[in-house]
Amino acid sequence: MALQGRAGECGTLREFVRALHGGLGGALMLVGDPGSGKTALLEEAVTGASGLRVIRVAGVEAESGFPYAALHRLLIPVLPLASTILPPDGLRALHAAFGLAGDPPSGPEPVVRAVAALLDGLAVECPVLCCADDAHWFDRESLAVLAAVVRRLPGVAVAVVRGGRMPTRGAEGGRPGVGLILAAREVPAGWGRFPVLEVAGLGAADGAALLRSVVAGPLDALVAARLVAGTGGSPLALIDLGRELSADQLAGARSLPDPLPAGSRIEEFHLRRVRELPEDTRTWLLIAAAEPGGDIARIVAAADRLGIVPGAAGSAVAAGILTLGVTAVFRRPLARSAIYSGATGDRRRAVHAALAAVTGPSGDADRWAWHLAGACAGLDETVARALAGAADRACERGGYAARAAFLTRAAELTPGAGRAERFLDAAEAALVAGAPLQARRLAEAALQANTPFSVRRPAHTTVATDTPLPVRRPADTTVATDTPLPVRRPADTTVATDTRPAAPRSAHTAPEEGSPQPVWRPEGGAGGPRARQVAGEPGAGVVRGRAMLVEAGAVGLSGRAAAYTEGSLICREAARAIGEREPRLARGALLEAVEHLIRAGNAGPGTGLAEIAEAAARPPGSGGTARASGDNPTARVDGPFEDGATSGTAVVEQQLRAFGTLVAEGWAAAVPEVRRAVGMLLAPDVPDDVVVRRHLTAATLSALLWDSGVERAVWRRVVRTARRSGARFPLVTGLYGAADAAARVGDVAAVRESLAEAERVCAEIGVRPRPDGLTESAEGAVAQALGRGDYRRARVLAGQVVAADVLGTHARMLPDLVEAAVRSGDPETAGTALARFTGLAEAAGTGWALGVLAWTRALVAGAGEAEPLYRRAVALLAEAGARADLARAHLLYGEWLRRRRRRRDARDELRRAASMFEAMGARGYAERAARELDAAEGAGGSLTPQELTIARLAAAGATNGEIAARLFLSANTVDHHLRKVFRKLDVTSRRRLPPV
Repeated sequence: MALQGRAGECGTLREFVRALHGGLGGALMLVGDPGSGKTALLEEAVTGASGLRVIRVAGVEAESGFPYAALHRLLIPVLPLASTILPPDGLRALHAAFGLAGDPPSGPEPVVRAVAALLDGLAVECPVLCCADDAHWFDRESLAVLAAVVRRLPGVAVAVVRGGRMPTRGAEGGRPGVGLILAAREVPAGWGRFPVLEVAGLGAADGAALLRSVVAGPLDALVAARLVAGTGGSPLALIDLGRELSADQLAGARSLPDPLPAGSRIEEFHLRRVRELPEDTRTWLLIAAAEPGGDIARIVAAADRLGIVPGAAGSAVAAGILTLGVTAVFRRPLARSAIYSGATGDRRRAVHAALAAVTGPSGDADRWAWHLAGACAGLDETVARALAGAADRACERGGYAARAAFLTRAAELTPGAGRAERFLDAAEAALVAGAPLQARRLAEAALQANTPFSVRRPAHTTVATDTPLPVRRPADTTVATDTPLPVRRPADTTVATDTRPAAPRSAHTAPEEGSPQPVWRPEGGAGGPRARQVAGEPGAGVVRGRAMLVEAGAVGLSGRAAAYTEGSLICREAARAIGEREPRLARGALLEAVEHLIRAGNAGPGTGLAEIAEAAARPPGSGGTARASGDNPTARVDGPFEDGATSGTAVVEQQLRAFGTLVAEGWAAAVPEVRRAVGMLLAPDVPDDVVVRRHLTAATLSALLWDSGVERAVWRRVVRTARRSGARFPLVTGLYGAADAAARVGDVAAVRESLAEAERVCAEIGVRPRPDGLTESAEGAVAQALGRGDYRRARVLAGQVVAADVLGTHARMLPDLVEAAVRSGDPETAGTALARFTGLAEAAGTGWALGVLAWTRALVAGAGEAEPLYRRAVALLAEAGARADLARAHLLYGEWLRRRRRRRDARDELRRAASMFEAMGARGYAERAARELDAAEGAGGSLTPQELTIARLAAAGATNGEIAARLFLSANTVDHHLRKVFRKLDVTSRRRLPPV
């Protein structure tokens, strides 16, 4: 099987071997870091070569001081043939150099001549390929001889690598060549003139593919990307980590440590080098490895605090392990990983304590808290509180992955019932960061921690998220001291709860270890995901409810069928579990139930739509009645809100009110509430966290306003905020929403840009692009059917979508249903759909809505009423900038005119429609417009095939003479046909010929 990501290198090796068959020879050096794959490439060269004599050797560190040791081992397989090839003096020179005779060595020159003659003699029958691995362990004498041999072998030229290719042919009819492929970590002395093939780390895609080939279970895309980046794409490190990391770590359910692990074999290589250094230097290196930013002043201060003598880093610099400047930089990132993970827990804690002391809360509060945690050997609420503060600051910066990491560590150090609270906060942050498996593990830890036993349980046994690697080493530390200092801001979702209880929860009783665990299922017997049940004391319902919300979010990200419907059921049950104890949290759970239904596409039977609407009208904590919208002081579209900031609570309540009104009273009553909800989301003072997590309902319902400026502004706000905060799952949602909004106004460039970015982000976070659903596929099918004129099928498909659209989020399909019903002879369905759409369009009251309503009414209007409606539609839609619906209006108006034999007017409308649809990439509608245009142009008499050909050439700018020459006609005949074409198409010159 071909090596992953090494197509270029393998191609170069094949060209090198092919050159040997053609009489060329020389040397090629493979140079790369340990674990980069040099040995695998040598193996590929050997196994892929045929018709060669291959001689192989690998350097041995213990023999690097013995002259000619490597050369001797290379030639051992062919030494028995030396007596038949070499003259006596050459044989004596080899034997003396190898210590096989009593004669003293005679110097390097006779050895060079003997080795060159031996290899040349071996190449009489077939090419000779020498492969030298680990040449950095070769003795100097062997390297010098081999370099001289390659330069002077008869008929051998030094091959040059250009563009990754070797010359493929030598002298015609020449004898086979001799080649040497040498693999080393760096170019040996005296080998500078020979071509070098750099063996670098694998790229992101190839590294992830290599990981997938060795990982038996699931592999999270973000985990794979981080491992590839952290190892520099080292194939050996990736293979080791794919086998040594736990399944939870590889699947994204547990955090990876910082520094990232190096893999056992790479780690052992680096540690071997470090063990040769003085003790103070080793400690200095450990301090540098524990300080993620490499701040030289902080490292030096910590070293001084630990009594390390000044200048201790000099030996490490001389050994090539790191470079010093403003920061300390390890020359190989994996060296940092190996040094940190190779230290004992006690040494790491001492180093972190020193770094915390010299950092201080006033220097870098977040890093200070992290080093304090790394120094802990047990539970410590003070340190946990500092970590929680760092998590809050990370949240303000939008660093959801950082927040999850800080809170996880804080929870592990929390001695009391507050541990469950922090684990839940960490789980919610992990869910927003796009790590559903990790979120689930943390939620389970919260449920388990909400027991009387959690106080006595050691912190690191609650949930082991960050044990140092490699995993073959037992977890010898009392607490997990290797959680990464978070710097990455990956994906997120929009399902995290809006508020978090501030006070610690009481402890509660959990089932005994090993006993069957009760599971939660939605009411009514519907199957659901498992969640450990905690009951019996105050606060248990809140903990359980928050854990359910995390579970609902994880289910929604699973991508399986009916996941969002199931998630909505879980959210409703979570709202019940939380109840009146945390009203704001319960209202957030209800809104999440709505969001899941929106993602599901339609709210059919069994989804509890009416129940959610009723609960939204009487949310927990409202005293059983909902406030009227006018009673809400923050329910304004323009300007800042009276309380100085748009709170998450106000946003949640307004969106619930808008949704409840939509379900209970219909579109007309809901439009004002939707406007208020959208206005809140666009307010300049609304926090980023609220926009990221609470946008879906208002943004989706904004389509009911039929205001392209507002709708696109909402999605732009979501996309911009998600990008800035690193919220990548909401970024996907926002990009798809922005693409849909752009498509509705015919902005093709914006559609393509948004979809391309959405697919790219989906690939990065490992979710499916645009989940397939009945509604989306049906909408596309309706457009295709209308484009090809299959009105009966369009009516059936559009009717199915409209009938299932209890939420009203697919009201755009109503005009399609009217057209399909009119054209397929179903006036009753057309009338019903028009009545429904009329209420929505008049409630919205925008030029866009009223323009679409005008051409929808024109479809069912009488002959005397239709034309003013079509003209009104064109005027309103042109002013609104709704290009897609404007093109539709031109098409329908042109069709109406053609059927009334108003050819010239019809052609004008249809040409505009065809041109607009072509520009928007609406192929089905463009073809329909072209068919209608052809019919309109041929209304005065159909063009013959000859006339059609001549007309097309003339419209393209060809002269009569050029047309005559091309069609083998006379110029007079062409002129005759053109006159007939002009009459049939009712034009007076070729400049007025329509484009065909």
